[in-house]
Amino acid sequence: MDEEEDMEDILPALPEEIIIPPKPTLIQQVKSTLPVAVPVVVLGLAGLALWLRPRRRPLAGAVDAALAELAAVDRQRNQVDAAQLAEQAAGVVRRFMAARHGIAAPKRTSEEFLQSLAWARSGALAEQLPRLRHFLESCDRAKFAGAEFNAAERLALLEAADKFIREAGRNLPPPLPPAGPPSVTATPPSPPAAPSES
Repeated sequence: MDEEEDMEDILPALPEEIIIPPKPTLIQQVKSTLPVAVPVVVLGLAGLALWLRPRRRPLAGAVDAALAELAAVDRQRNQVDAAQLAEQAAGVVRRFMAARHGIAAPKRTSEEFLQSLAWARSGALAEQLPRLRHFLESCDRAKFAGAEFNAAERLALLEAADKFIREAGRNLPPPLPPAGPPSVTATPPSPPAAPSES
């Protein structure tokens, strides 16, 4: 018995029943990770939104990019048919206006595009609308009515696009947030009358 007594002196007394804490439930585990997980997810989503957001190029960048793209179209103006030339030239102008004003021009018909510009702006842009309308109508004639352009008409089409981009880039005020269509009761402003030649 002495040995047993010696053992009891050496080893601490063990409780008769060992209590093991229960494993936390799934809900308890989730609750314990929320203070860390929520900020991490929010910051990750904010970073993703910033990375994916549309980036507006500054005015000079949009003008320069459009003119460079138009120069590429010009280099092949006599090698493509009129419809393809018109499609490419109109695409350059539409992408320029989309980059400059946030208007989804490439996804709209010419008339819808002109209406959205009339609703979105007045003043300096209103002066450009007749020129833009004439340009887009010429492009539509080639694209949809099968009109053929001779070399002079092809050059005139590209010069009209070039002039519009330069004028619109120089005269327009800074971009505004994209504007939606006006209310049902409102009527869009009509383009100014062409100056009469006397």
